[in-house]
Amino acid sequence: MVDVLLQAGAVGVAVLLFVLGWIAPKPSMDRADREIAYLRQALADERAAREAERETYRLESAGANAAALEAAKTTVHLLQDLRERNQPEARR
Repeated sequence: MVDVLLQAGAVGVAVLLFVLGWIAPKPSMDRADREIAYLRQALADERAAREAERETYRLESAGANAAALEAAKTTVHLLQDLRERNQPEARR
C-alpha cells in the first residue's frame, strides 16, 4: 500500500503523511489548540482556588490555634501552682 501511495506522487506522499499522523487539517489543530488553552486555564484556576482554600483554612484555624495555645499556657500555670502548693505539704 505504501508503494502505491508513493507512486501516486505528491498526493500519495501527503496521504501517507496524513495517515501516519505527521500532518493534520488546520481546523483540527485549531480545535486542539483551543482545548489545550482551555485546559491550561482550568488548571490555573483550580490551582488558584486550592491556594485560596488553603489560605482560608489557615486563617480560620489561626484563632483556634491561639486559643489552644492560651489554654495550654493556663494549664501549665495551674499545674505549676498546684505543684508548688503540694511540695510544702510533702516536706511536713
